[in-house]
Amino acid sequence: MQLFANNIETVLSVAAAAGDLTLTVADAGEMPSPTGADYLLATLSKHTGDVEHSREIVKVTGLSGNVLTVARGQEGTAAQSYEIGDHLGLRLTAGGLSGLQAQLTNLQALAASSDGWFV
Repeated sequence: MQLFANNIETVLSVAAAAGDLTLTVADAGEMPSPTGADYLLATLSKHTGDVEHSREIVKVTGLSGNVLTVARGQEGTAAQSYEIGDHLGLRLTAGGLSGLQAQLTNLQALAASSDGWFV
């Protein structure tokens, strides 16, 4: 199940190559910790001044201290290299919304087939 949290923003404290499956951030203290099949969707981004660019969505499947275990290049984004200070934030994504929509559709179908006992 996808986990959520409000207003989580941090920066990388270790540079990451495009093939790295762990990311080290400055502060993951307020991030929910995924276990089992739970996960978070996070967005990596580079900034030039106030302009954000080069975004990549990652699926966070584990968290130990400030080290995140990730699946790179999710939702059609490409895995890229990132430098110390590049941003990582928990954001709403199209894939996250699609997953919620699918769950709602399943619940509506279950309710419709329950002869009124499931409301």
